[in-house]
Amino acid sequence: MNNLMGISIILAIVYARELVWDYTTEVLIIVIVGLLIGLPAYVRTTYPFWICLLAFALYFISLVVVYFHFMSLEKGTTVTFNK
Repeated sequence: MNNLMGISIILAIVYARELVWDYTTEVLIIVIVGLLIGLPAYVRTTYPFWICLLAFALYFISLVVVYFHFMSLEKGTTVTFNK
């Protein structure tokens, strides 16, 4: 949850100063993984083993998504959100 707090503060600064933001994929991965791992923690008192396997799999899935994002940047097929 510390990642989500840090990103929200950085996003507030970027928005307030009207800076360019080019990290949408990375931030979405952090938010999605944080929610997928954090929601069971909110509901349960202990983590079952399947959540450990989920967290381990999400790590590799995140790496693959970021890799494909950077590969698409080299080809110039992504859309950036610039003001």
